[in-house]
Amino acid sequence: MVYLDFTARNDWSSTFAFSQYPSMFYPTVGLSGLVTEMIPAIKSDIFPYWKIRLSYSEVGNDPDPFLTLVTYPISGGSLVTDTRKDNTDIQPERTKSYEIGTNIHFFKSKLQIDATLYKSSTYNQFFETDISAASGGTSIIINGGQVDNRGIELSARYGDDWGGFHYDTYFTYSHNENKIVSLVKDWKVPDFDEIVNINSLPVGGFGGVKNILYEGGSMGDVYVTTLATDEKGYLQQTSTGNVIADYNDKNMIYAGDTAPKHLLSWGNNFSFKGINLSFLFTARLGGIAISKTQAVMDYYGISQATADARDRGYVMINGMQSPNVKEYYQVLGANDGVMSQYVYDATNIRLSELSIGYDFPVQKWCSWLKGLNLSFVGHNLLMIYKKAPFDPEMTSTTGTYNQGIDYFMQPSLRSMGFSLKVKL
Repeated sequence: MVYLDFTARNDWSSTFAFSQYPSMFYPTVGLSGLVTEMIPAIKSDIFPYWKIRLSYSEVGNDPDPFLTLVTYPISGGSLVTDTRKDNTDIQPERTKSYEIGTNIHFFKSKLQIDATLYKSSTYNQFFETDISAASGGTSIIINGGQVDNRGIELSARYGDDWGGFHYDTYFTYSHNENKIVSLVKDWKVPDFDEIVNINSLPVGGFGGVKNILYEGGSMGDVYVTTLATDEKGYLQQTSTGNVIADYNDKNMIYAGDTAPKHLLSWGNNFSFKGINLSFLFTARLGGIAISKTQAVMDYYGISQATADARDRGYVMINGMQSPNVKEYYQVLGANDGVMSQYVYDATNIRLSELSIGYDFPVQKWCSWLKGLNLSFVGHNLLMIYKKAPFDPEMTSTTGTYNQGIDYFMQPSLRSMGFSLKVKL
């Protein structure tokens, strides 16, 4: 009725050679209890199962090689100098996670509910920062920062049989909040009298879009270039009435967070006399997406937006109709775009999966064949709702940053095919 699990791991990484921290140790512990076994009086067909679980875990991460000693790469047969200073005080990155959850079954386990609350904190992340050349280098990799994630995960599943008909439906929901608690504070450069403090850090972006980390912000925060405005907030205009772009990095405005606020899915499975039907809807609510593709197309006048404006004969500037359609979009799309004009809500709802199949009664025909299923299978079949001019869940990178930015990426694919399963 009660289960207690421990694990312990110690890693020795060669990238910590010459450092003061040659290894990293991280444990996990999990405790779970079956309440319906502890209190048999509450156990019944209506309420057959209830489990509560608690867990704590740690994981470690090692840095890139050659950070703890000075190295000189060879290029073309010659030594290449490296201005990055070595750091023998570098520590492993650590993530500590806490989780509490419950599993509850109702109605002879036909209805199953799973709920989880979690929080994780990541410490000692790796940053490269500029330092005084008098220290023996112009930059150094250091530890710092704390990033917290907390959220909730919910799932519910119901399944039942009526004669030869089986029905199964399931729902999932997740919500995550990400917060940068701190970056780098009062870090001393080894063997040199210099203190490093980092309160903001550009980590990604290009051409009018930047990922910038601030204390109190989140890992997906994006800042963009904008149009010039006056002290009253009106768009500044040229003598011909056109808008003016502001490409100054210091005047970038906050566009939003690329991470979704909520993720949902709803799936169903039906089967009757060998016929199987299943489908899955998914929804991403919140977050932003940015299209540099749209900016370039606007500049050259080949987007739908520019076509609509030409047909209309004007664009709106400060609440007034302006006939400078071509000039307006050339300002918006120049230098890869005034990106505040190309920020979109990334909310979308789609039919993610659909499958229709049939289980042939092969055992009537041959005893050695135990199963044969032929199915039509489709993925990403229908975009039911979206506001962005591209699939906002497409990404140009698998890294932490530069998410949600479309820059002439390949469009998302709808796939359809057949599946044949043979069981011997």
